[in-house]
Amino acid sequence: MKKFYLTTAIDYANDKPHLGHVLEKLQADAVARFKRLQGDKVKFVTGTDEHGLKNLRAAQKSGLSPQVFTARNRSFFKALKKELNLSWDDFIFTTDKRRHYRAVRKLWLKLAKKGVLKKKRYSGLYCVGCENFLTPKELVFGLCPIHQTQPEVFEEENWFFIVREETKQKVIRALEREELKIYPSHRTKEVVNALGMMPDVSFSRSKEKLPWGIPVPNDDSQVIYVWADALTNYLSAVNYAENRHRKPGGWWPADLHIIGKDILRFHASLWPLMLLEIGEKLPQAILAHGFVNLEGYKMSKSTGHFVEPKEILACYGLDPLRYYLLKEVSTQEDGNFSWNRFNTTYAKELADLLGNTLSRVLTMAHKYCSGRVPSKPKLLPNPLGKLVEDYREAFNRYELSRALSLAMEVISPIGSAIDTYRPWELIATRPKQVGGLLYEWLERLRLLSVLLYPFIPDTAQLIRKQLGLTPLQEKQQGKEYRWGTLTKGTKLNPSKILFPKKNHSHPDDLS
Repeated sequence: MKKFYLTTAIDYANDKPHLGHVLEKLQADAVARFKRLQGDKVKFVTGTDEHGLKNLRAAQKSGLSPQVFTARNRSFFKALKKELNLSWDDFIFTTDKRRHYRAVRKLWLKLAKKGVLKKKRYSGLYCVGCENFLTPKELVFGLCPIHQTQPEVFEEENWFFIVREETKQKVIRALEREELKIYPSHRTKEVVNALGMMPDVSFSRSKEKLPWGIPVPNDDSQVIYVWADALTNYLSAVNYAENRHRKPGGWWPADLHIIGKDILRFHASLWPLMLLEIGEKLPQAILAHGFVNLEGYKMSKSTGHFVEPKEILACYGLDPLRYYLLKEVSTQEDGNFSWNRFNTTYAKELADLLGNTLSRVLTMAHKYCSGRVPSKPKLLPNPLGKLVEDYREAFNRYELSRALSLAMEVISPIGSAIDTYRPWELIATRPKQVGGLLYEWLERLRLLSVLLYPFIPDTAQLIRKQLGLTPLQEKQQGKEYRWGTLTKGTKLNPSKILFPKKNHSHPDDLS
């Protein structure tokens, strides 16, 4: 059994989760469920980043202490597990003194021993939203290109992580040889170029300006800055402080980090540099997904142009939201949320193609086969072998949207086949042929339940229940992908339509 250690970015606890957070968690959940179905031993970790200037200022604005403020917001992120049916195994947060503080201090002391931490004075342009210094060349009309805010001028003495040329070249080689692979691959070149020009990185802040953080060992005047703090969560979640992360049964190195494209350079350059300096193995891969826009424009709470995940859940329920985000938002580029597109996707793909097809096939099986699975035809060719192979390959490349589209192709031919063969006319003269047709269609629906499980697990299990099957169990090691496994005589249990027709309009729908 192979281990698979999967992480998301840890989210700033300065506000409630938004649709971008939801997308990343769903992508990670789909990968985790798929890997478990292959028989892999999975550890799926998420969490919250609770230190830093952004969180401190948000707490001050709310009138709460940073401890109370971040603990409250952490609860909103932890609640996503139930609200989104997520299967994460661990939730790490950076104010956890038992696990995280100890890991960060250990990493800091190792870097200090290696001689790559140096205290020096620095002056620069600082974006609080990015928690990062920016160069004048990176600004667009004087503003941070991501947050559209004017950076602040910071000048103080901090500890810096010294970027050594030798270590930098090792990371570049790892990226170019795909020993550390980036998905999508076209982002690799931009990371390599940025890494080649990477300066030393500020790793601490003065307690006078930022009293909220992990104290720097042996320097009471400073707290550890967000990147040395936050990135270490991937190690603290696997018992780095206790030195158990690489022992037999340990989880390191990470097999996949799933993050937003805006923080790729930290994860694909700074993080590997840190790991090599402390003698740790590099992650295997990083998936850098794009952003979710609303009606083609970037979401912004300050301007009121945003959609709350809970609003979508209230209108449609969970699996339609999971389906839409995982199919309509590619892991390769930015995606778009539109109420009009959501309505169309729900009606055509979920209500009509999926729900209606399942209902039609089960209704005919009830009429013509006494509500049971008919006999398997003696010659039952597998029409889906190549499709399943492509589906699994797409998943292994983390092309989740393509994998979901392939899954839906399993049942797309059923509707036209029903209209072509017209079983209600054929049953009088060729009942065996009708039984054979229904067996294939039922088997397609069974296979569909397996392929849909990583994306819309509740719906997948409901399909199986209506087919008279036991719930899908993870760690099947691919057995459920075999063709022709339905057993003759299995009692079918048709019930209510999976996705009743509905429509929801919204004033933000500009399409």
